[in-house]
Amino acid sequence: MSSSSWVPHRAARWTSPLVPALVSAFLGAIVHVGPGMVEPVADASTYEAIATGLVGQRPYGEYYDLSWAIGGLTCRGLLYPLFLAPLYALAGEPVPELAGWFQALLLVPLTTILVFFTGRAAFSKGIGLLAAWGFALWFPAAWHTRYLLTETLVDLLLVAVLVLVALTIARKSRRAALAAGLALGALSITHGAFQFLPLVMVLALGAHFALVDRRALPLAALTVVGVLCVHAPYVAVRTLADLPSLGQGAQGYGGGAGWTFYVGSRAETGFIPVPDDYQIGDLSAPGQLQEVAARLARGELQIEPELASLIRERAAGPGALRATLTDGDYLRAGLRNLWEHPSKLPEKLQLNAATLFLLPSGLQAYGPTEALGPSFQPAEVRWYTKAWRPLSAVLFALTVLGLSYLLLFRRDRLVLAVPFVLQAGILLAALVEPRYAVPLWSSMFFLAAVGVAGWWSLLRSGARTDAPGG
Repeated sequence: MSSSSWVPHRAARWTSPLVPALVSAFLGAIVHVGPGMVEPVADASTYEAIATGLVGQRPYGEYYDLSWAIGGLTCRGLLYPLFLAPLYALAGEPVPELAGWFQALLLVPLTTILVFFTGRAAFSKGIGLLAAWGFALWFPAAWHTRYLLTETLVDLLLVAVLVLVALTIARKSRRAALAAGLALGALSITHGAFQFLPLVMVLALGAHFALVDRRALPLAALTVVGVLCVHAPYVAVRTLADLPSLGQGAQGYGGGAGWTFYVGSRAETGFIPVPDDYQIGDLSAPGQLQEVAARLARGELQIEPELASLIRERAAGPGALRATLTDGDYLRAGLRNLWEHPSKLPEKLQLNAATLFLLPSGLQAYGPTEALGPSFQPAEVRWYTKAWRPLSAVLFALTVLGLSYLLLFRRDRLVLAVPFVLQAGILLAALVEPRYAVPLWSSMFFLAAVGVAGWWSLLRSGARTDAPGG
């Protein structure tokens, strides 16, 4: 599949990936000159508290010191607070607007460039340009930089993985294989939902080379080495310092992965969190479990009976002052909920798929939910936000088109679809917020470009074959 089959050769020759990158930066500048940043609340305020704790600033109180912040790095993800901390140190105080500008003018344009290089390394310059232009003009990517949240950085890391894997399989590059492992390791300690990606990608690369070119199997081993170079010191330091693991709840850093899975498993609440769910998301403070038990006794909270019983039991047991609910408690409760209502599973998957792949009309990526207050209420729908919901449906359809093309005609590149398929599957099984789609956008535009260019080339070649004299 060549670029000349669907785009004029001269256009592909003079067009540089810097042009769409500059367009994405321009859209980001418009967003921050106009609406600007959203006030950090909930997860965003947690990232800010970790970053400020690292540089000695205390906007949230003296409790959020360096010791607390270091625990937050291993619990909530390593790289995003480390991205924020030097910006805040430079400003001398927490300045979310500065972080937003950096996200808009640096992270998103870099992602645009890497989307181009993914398409070029895997297929052709033309496909790289199509993918890059699609991503550059995707206004929601610029819009999300208004939030002090990790997804914009995660998308950059994920497309870096795609570029390096594409170079590994297309050029049999040892350096790319090792670097892909390093990128996978960095990604997996940056966001809890990506913890399993290194293992799955290494297995996928091994299967790819076993089927396509057995002589290149050592490249998969080099990727393992890269992952271990990141994970081994990270796990060693976390273990020796007795720090929480990534995504772990009940540590003073908000609800963990177990709680998220639990609140997305409840058919009686429509598989979405309700205000009372947030009251049991993190019960790490001494005596907090007893307070919740007392509120249950007064009828002030409505919690699933099994968890409510567990809270009462631990609140009255030995070591009650330090007792809490663990990720395991939430996971078991969530699995029990899904087991008890199997007929509701299609409803859950439909809800999660719509939330993940259909943007809100107001582009309100974070929320809305009454439990988190006025900042999370639906944004006003404006003329420049209306079009992106139907366009997100088009993007998903084109992504499926790309997946089908790879599956049918280019299985030698199918491994590049693994991150999107795996992460979408993980998200659909849990609780989904619209912002969780952000790290998938670079993969989706790459797949969409492959689908458009690939199927168009097939249609054109079929038309020539069917023509008289063809």
